[in-house]
Amino acid sequence: MAKQADKGKWSTEELPVQWDWAVFQDIFEDLTSSTKKVKQKEYIENAPLAVVDQGVALIGGATDKFDLAFEGDLPVIVFGDHTRCVKLVDFPFVQGADGVKVLKPLSPLSTNLYSYALNTVQLPDRGYSRHFKFLKATEFPVPPLNEQRRIADKIDALQAKSRRAREALETVGPLLEKFRQSVLAAAFRGDLTAEWREQHPDVEPAEKLLERIRVERRARWEEAELAKMRAKGINPKNDKWKAKYKEPEPVDASGLPELPEGWCWAKVEELACDVRYGTSAKTSDDETQMPVLRMGNIVDGDLVYDNLKYLDRSHKDLSELCLHYGDILFNRTNSAELVGKTAMFDSDEDFSFASYLIRVRVLQIVPEVVVWYINSPFGRQWVSQNVSQQVGQANINGSKLKALAVPIPPQDEQVELARKIKQTLAVIKGQRENSIGLIGQVANLDQSILAKAFRGELVPQDPNDEPASVLLERIKAERETAKGKKKAGRARSEDAAAG
Repeated sequence: MAKQADKGKWSTEELPVQWDWAVFQDIFEDLTSSTKKVKQKEYIENAPLAVVDQGVALIGGATDKFDLAFEGDLPVIVFGDHTRCVKLVDFPFVQGADGVKVLKPLSPLSTNLYSYALNTVQLPDRGYSRHFKFLKATEFPVPPLNEQRRIADKIDALQAKSRRAREALETVGPLLEKFRQSVLAAAFRGDLTAEWREQHPDVEPAEKLLERIRVERRARWEEAELAKMRAKGINPKNDKWKAKYKEPEPVDASGLPELPEGWCWAKVEELACDVRYGTSAKTSDDETQMPVLRMGNIVDGDLVYDNLKYLDRSHKDLSELCLHYGDILFNRTNSAELVGKTAMFDSDEDFSFASYLIRVRVLQIVPEVVVWYINSPFGRQWVSQNVSQQVGQANINGSKLKALAVPIPPQDEQVELARKIKQTLAVIKGQRENSIGLIGQVANLDQSILAKAFRGELVPQDPNDEPASVLLERIKAERETAKGKKKAGRARSEDAAAG
């Protein structure tokens, strides 16, 4: 008998009175073919015959090689030697080439029930190593035959209910995303703050704010230029150097939607004192160094501070790569669906950012306004219109980002808009997390159903059922009889050939 660590485990060692334990070879037949199988590279799209491999999906591919089709009685169980995936297959198929084991419980055992058994037993996890040897070393609980059918029927019924619940819950995420997008669209049409504007008719228009931003933007540029010159030992004698400053071109609003009273359009470049690409320097897993945010850290408009890499703190541009609270991070290169995703840096800790991100540091406005606009349906439309494809990836460069026109509300209205959006998005996020949690509970319920089934707790036992020990003896006797007939038939064939 294999060591406990080298075989599958069950949630109990105590079985009901009429049940029994049986080793793998006493209840399963291995029907795996060593020749009739199809390699993944040989799959044919839209071919008529399914290929069942050890992947997660029930059907891995297709083929037109009918001569390789499985010829035994259906249904059978396919077990992934590497993946531990279990599939009940009740349709014509060809065996996948790598790591596929085709199993059939010995008649009259329930194939349906033992497919559930293979999904219940806890096998050692050896990664992508082989696991069939652990399965073969495992003892399996065997209920009486009539109870097997009752258990399988009960599992089918309960899992059908949980499947319907899971399918309903899985519609919640897409519906919430649609609602989220409708909220952001309403925000930048001015709908969310329409009542606020009625109550505050004398608020300073956004154009005035934009004028102050232009003044501060130039002042910051002059301060930085002066610092550069003095670092080189240059003391300017006049103000001619200030003529190098390039004022951003204002937005041409002729083709843009009309904005609410007091709002104005502004380019990202007009709003920002700094637009910068992240670092492409080599990073490490050394947590004593500077953490680096990458494109994978932007999720649903927020930053998640995990799965980090680290930049050496001796990097020559480290100070320029440090993020400040309120910095905007724009994902410039990704798949077509994800490029352009944007979030605001909301941490007071030290972080830098990687080269597939662009940092935008804005002046005097609520940075979330820019973030939410880029993530809104209007921003996503702009992304799709301005994206370029490069070696299978979508890209939007810094020049295009700086030219993006953003609707800017008056400063006080920005604060109110941010409050309303945050409040609504927090509710949406909470509902999404609840739905994900419920989906997890349904999955746990499925496992709980299976565990109860193989402890004998799912259906009541019937004392009139034939005990499993008698069933197993009958299966063993029938097997021995079949072997004897096969041996006798082979002997007659040899005698006939000799005569």
